Amino acid sequence: MRKKCLLLFIWIGSCAALAQTNPFLNDFNKFKNGIQSDYRKFLDEANRNYAKLLRGEWKEQSSEQPLQRPKDKEPVPVIADDELSTKPVKSNPIVIEEAFSMPVIKEQPKPIIPIEEQKHDSEPTVTFQFFGTPMKVRFSSSQTATLATCSKESVANAWEQLTKCDYNNTLFDCLQLREKHRMNDWAYLLMLDSLSAACTKKGSHEATLTMSYLYQQSGYKMRLGIAERRLYLLFASNQLLYDWIYYNIGGTNYFVYGKKKDIRNLQMCDAAFPQEQELSLWMPQPLKLDYQPTQMRRLVSEKYPEMALEIQVNKNMVDFLSKYPSSAADGNEMTRWAILAKTPFEQEVSKPLLSAIKYIVNGLSEQEAVRKLLNWTQTAFVYKLDNEVWGYDRAFFPVETLFYPYCDCEDRSILLSRIIADVLGMESILVLYPGHLAVAVNFHEHTDGDYIEFEGKRFVVCDPTYIGAPIGMTMPGMDNEKAKAIIIK
Repeated sequence: MRKKCLLLFIWIGSCAALAQTNPFLNDFNKFKNGIQSDYRKFLDEANRNYAKLLRGEWKEQSSEQPLQRPKDKEPVPVIADDELSTKPVKSNPIVIEEAFSMPVIKEQPKPIIPIEEQKHDSEPTVTFQFFGTPMKVRFSSSQTATLATCSKESVANAWEQLTKCDYNNTLFDCLQLREKHRMNDWAYLLMLDSLSAACTKKGSHEATLTMSYLYQQSGYKMRLGIAERRLYLLFASNQLLYDWIYYNIGGTNYFVYGKKKDIRNLQMCDAAFPQEQELSLWMPQPLKLDYQPTQMRRLVSEKYPEMALEIQVNKNMVDFLSKYPSSAADGNEMTRWAILAKTPFEQEVSKPLLSAIKYIVNGLSEQEAVRKLLNWTQTAFVYKLDNEVWGYDRAFFPVETLFYPYCDCEDRSILLSRIIADVLGMESILVLYPGHLAVAVNFHEHTDGDYIEFEGKRFVVCDPTYIGAPIGMTMPGMDNEKAKAIIIK
């Protein structure tokens, strides 16, 4: 049915020029305009009903305790004995306690009606910066609503004002920016924050209201809250954010935007909007930001000096990722690392980096190529515990490991799995021990060593924190009976 509708609208667009001379097409255009009119009526009715609900009951909510980051003591890197590299590696099966497979990632939320651009001769615009990237959206001062006091009545009145404004092209531009810059849900939320601050006054009730309105009209599930004479946007997500107070309303978790701590006496209106969808923190494609290169960094393998890579990354992307919340879907901590490992590099980083690695490993067997990549991740980076550097556990996206001067076991493992997939096209899994993360790789040729059997495939351990250890060797002290597997596809 969807394919038929798509072909129908393509046909309409291609034949529009003939409408003036073809009576049938004239009639069809009237039909099409009628559909658009019905869409508009549906949206107007939804907005009116929502404004009415805002005048209803606002209930005081009690917050839930935040999900605590794992506090397992990480093992200090172990340096393998030089003799280990010359001795045969024995094959020992690892029976995993639990396996986590990547879920199917849903499509991003959409407005409840199609948003089509309305052409006008001239329209005022607002420009703003989003992590070093200039952006522009059509917006006029007439689209703002005044919120003198922060009460449920004044919020409902202001919301009604917004529904009477023409936000069509503003919303169209926002969604175009989301597509053009490949924003995931979190990036889109942050972009709306930057836009709203530019349209009104940063930190004002009006900025929060404008941001909330655009976020909701884009198809996202949100609620409004009032506390301490301030208006708050609460965004819904099926992923729990570490160290972030949340409110569970009707089985849905809501997080106060910009506020991780508890808010006393938060009054919230649990008014729903049609087809609203929760925010997802998965990032299936890299955010496209203007490229601001960092200083060149040279990373060299100790054993293989030819594995010397000159690396630059995008400072704008690093800044964005520094604001990224750590999360766990359904409270499962394994999703935390899966999100990081599944996020690809930007083209500006991947093209020179992966091309350089491909050149070095060209013509090598899988084992030889992985051996060099493994030693590179073992020896080119300086190890330090997160608590020493950050004061808390902070796992890196692959590009962050290439930027920051220090990293730990989880950062190295995530980076190694990403590079093996991108350069060699090989599958890998992350092996989670209590307090430690390693990698296991699926070789197409027989490879000895500690291994995990999963779905008929054999994944051999490659530990980037067991310094100098060969393929197939597990770091001493790891409890294989409690190992878990995170499947990265």
